[in-house]
Amino acid sequence: MTTWIIYAGFLVTGVFSGFLGGFAGVGGGVINVPALDALFHALGLPPDSSFTYARGTSLAIILMTSISASRTHHDDNGVNWPATVWSIVGGAVGTTIASQIALNTDPTIMKAAFGIVLWGVAARIFWSKSPEHVDGAEVTSPWFFLAMGASAGIIVGLFGLGGGILNLPILLLLGRFQPHRAVGTSAAVVAGYAAIGAANYAWATPPAEAQIPHAVGYVHLPAWIFVAAASMILAHYGARAAQKLDPKPLKMAISGLMVIVGLRYVAGLFF
Repeated sequence: MTTWIIYAGFLVTGVFSGFLGGFAGVGGGVINVPALDALFHALGLPPDSSFTYARGTSLAIILMTSISASRTHHDDNGVNWPATVWSIVGGAVGTTIASQIALNTDPTIMKAAFGIVLWGVAARIFWSKSPEHVDGAEVTSPWFFLAMGASAGIIVGLFGLGGGILNLPILLLLGRFQPHRAVGTSAAVVAGYAAIGAANYAWATPPAEAQIPHAVGYVHLPAWIFVAAASMILAHYGARAAQKLDPKPLKMAISGLMVIVGLRYVAGLFF
């Protein structure tokens, strides 16, 4: 496959992950990782290496999109910064440990685990409802946010996902955050997780047969730039569309696609 087609694929990936993120609240990693895995394999990388590059590059992309989102939420008083700082401290531990585990674990096992995570995300999207008003003051205990950060950081480091899939329900159900504060705080926290996780993947050295041009460690710079740019632009339009369209059909389609992609990864254990 020619290079320009691969680069066009990076842009298309960013368009879909950005729009769906804005429309249905789907974290960029669940779209980016499978798409980048396929594109890096098309570049000539072995399947195991392409999946590792996909995870590392996904975290670098999530870093950029989360910074953009958290800045917007900050302007609307939607970020609890003390909670963010403590969560990132906890996330630094979970993400760093999990990244090293992921880099030293059989990629077939990692792919199967990622497939199972995709099934969980699909279920959450399919049955999710719009959050309602939450009574009570926000939790302020640093220990609460340290524990949340460490837990979500494990998901980030292992699979190249943002961690919002775990942060949001914890902040809403246990932290008593109002929906807009939960979303904004989660975006800021995810930026910290992603920075730490991406740094771990960038610091790692791929084997000689898996090294490709324009990459730092397992972070592919052109994919990072192209996908992040398209995602940041399209997220705005996805959010606007969510205010006007019925989200149920699209959520069903996204969930179905994730189940199929997850099955592909899990099946690698047996075939």
